[in-house]
Amino acid sequence: MRNEESHREGYMQADGQSPPDCCTEPGTDPGRPAVPGYAWMDCGLYRIKRATKDTDSDRFILIAPPFSISGLCCSENGKGWAMLIEWQDRKNHSHSTAIPFKDLKGDGSHVFDALADGGMSVPPEIALRKELLAYLCKAQELVRNQILSVNSLGWHKGAFLLPMGEVIGNPTQMVRFAGNSNHSHTRKNGTLQGWQQNVAKYGSGNPYLAFSLCVPFAAPLLYLFNNDGGGFNLFGDSSKGKSTCTKAAASVWGLVTKLPTWRGTSNDIEGQAAARNDGFFPIDEMSQADPRTIGSIAYMLANGISKMAMNVNRDVLPTAEWRLLFLSTGEHDLERLLRKNKEEAKAGQDVRIVDIPCPDAGLFQDFHEFPNGGAFADNLARQAKQHCGWPIRAFLERLCGGLPTQRERFERYLLSHKNRWLELALDKAKDYDPQVRRVAERFAIVAVAGELATEWGILPWKRGEAADSAIVLFNTWLTEKRGHTGAAENHRGIENLLSFISEKGASCFDAPWDDTALPFKGDRAGSRKDNGQGDWDWYLTPSGFKKACGDIDHKRVARACRSCGLLEVGEEGKSSQAIRIPGHGVCRCYVLRATAISSHQEDSPEV
Repeated sequence: MRNEESHREGYMQADGQSPPDCCTEPGTDPGRPAVPGYAWMDCGLYRIKRATKDTDSDRFILIAPPFSISGLCCSENGKGWAMLIEWQDRKNHSHSTAIPFKDLKGDGSHVFDALADGGMSVPPEIALRKELLAYLCKAQELVRNQILSVNSLGWHKGAFLLPMGEVIGNPTQMVRFAGNSNHSHTRKNGTLQGWQQNVAKYGSGNPYLAFSLCVPFAAPLLYLFNNDGGGFNLFGDSSKGKSTCTKAAASVWGLVTKLPTWRGTSNDIEGQAAARNDGFFPIDEMSQADPRTIGSIAYMLANGISKMAMNVNRDVLPTAEWRLLFLSTGEHDLERLLRKNKEEAKAGQDVRIVDIPCPDAGLFQDFHEFPNGGAFADNLARQAKQHCGWPIRAFLERLCGGLPTQRERFERYLLSHKNRWLELALDKAKDYDPQVRRVAERFAIVAVAGELATEWGILPWKRGEAADSAIVLFNTWLTEKRGHTGAAENHRGIENLLSFISEKGASCFDAPWDDTALPFKGDRAGSRKDNGQGDWDWYLTPSGFKKACGDIDHKRVARACRSCGLLEVGEEGKSSQAIRIPGHGVCRCYVLRATAISSHQEDSPEV
């Protein structure tokens, strides 16, 4: 397609008496429908004024520079019909815009604004603009290509959509992204080889960095595994390499000059997430988030749906949806940040956002050819800007290449590798709660993605390095952060119970077996009795037990206490039992022996 130099010349000779050279044969170019009264030439679209009794020959008037009509767009539900037009500006930059059918009505000012914004020279004469508008209206009836218009990036019709109209793979139907394409996070820079030699190779010998580099490759696999999104949060003291790892991970997808942060508003972070559907979201500085909103934002990110909004007429607007993996950093974990706002972390948050503590010595163990960790980190951050965007394209091209014909086989392959990793990571002798297994599955997908990128020659590592890094970080989360393999609610309920006894023992429990004890005054939760060895056995009333469990259901806590041997089982296998207590008569109590508490506290650090 020629640029607009010839078009500007054409306006100076707009009243040509004979057709210019290189006239396109009618109907030979599907992007330039043949409409009676118009003719396509190399230099653009002409309006033909037929000869009359006052003129000797037809006149050809240039009304537009070269452009193509690629097809007609509409959404899956048949809404939002538009005509997709493509052209090149005078610098030979390609442009495309979808002209809504509704804008073809009236004077077409919105149409000409959109074309002019992309550098197309539109005729200054109102009459010529009307001729161009008339051509577009008539041409829409002759366009045969149907294009699916979508408002989200990621997987559509077997292909993967990136911003700026980039489609990787061969979709079963032509697809076009109709949202905002100004997303620099997928911009390319440098080369794939440069990224491999200057960024990826340093993951070898550094499990935290290797895992961080694998997470971006795992994001597109969520769709194939039919898994929900979520994320990982690397937390620990500053200057340990957390942000550097995240910048290196961001380079897999594209150029990120400055990482998004948790300090943004809910709307800002929501917009960033919606622009990364089926993709990767690096987000920095969780510790600087507003503690009043961090919980809801974390849930929103992981659940993949925006908050409900209404327009001025109080009509509910469509919600944005996404599925992504995010890698976050911060000095503190989510649980601590929530407690700043006097909130308890819910089990769903524990599962969706996996808080991984960082080593005190820092995230980098092997500095390779660099003298120290500072020089290593500075070089890594610099190279991540100079070489980026190519790895995910290479990965997606391989991924999309085999999907149309071998999708079922490939999904079985992925599933078998995921299950193999789970067998390596989970001890068969231990009973893992579904919450732990769900987190383990996310680590497994990251491991599979890393091994796949290694097998395809994108990550320059030995086989097994990606899987090993995932096991290292999974075990770190399980042992150092979670500390148990059971349900989070059970663990938190037991912690609430023991903390209540420890903190309220003297003020809420009387000691009627002790003749020297003073009369009890206060909010009684039960009684305590010296076991003869200087420790206390505890007898909680039903109301006291419920209070001690906090926000966790007391029946659930009772079952968990029985399961781990904390709670003494009563008659007929009940959690409470009838006990005669001096001064109170026969009462139903939940009994916790000092020996059981001591044994539990000794075992609790073990997973």
